[in-house]
Parts: sequence; C-alpha cells; structure tokens
Amino acid sequence: MEAVSRGARRPVRWPARRRGTEDGGRIDLQPGQLWVSALLGFLAVALVLIVILAAA
Repeated sequence: MEAVSRGARRPVRWPARRRGTEDGGRIDLQPGQLWVSALLGFLAVALVLIVILAAA
C-alpha cells in the first residue's frame, strides 16, 4: 500500500505563458532543436518525394 500525500501527485503543468509579449506566441528554439527540426523536415520532404516517384 502506498502512502502518498495529496500534493505529491500533482499533474505536470506546462510553463505559464507570458502575457504582453510581442513575439506572437512564437516558440524560441535552441540551436540543437533547430537542427533537429530542419533534419526532420528534410526527411519528411524526401519521404514524400520517394513516394511520389515510386508511384509514377
């Protein structure tokens, strides 16, 4: 039997959004995240092209 207090099992919350900023809700990417996003985008485009060329 687990003895867990009520406050110990809180749901994980996302960081609060800053209000009044003028960035339009843009997500700030770190350089590593930017490279991963670019690589995933490139792979997605390559996959779509492979499928299109295979169907032709």
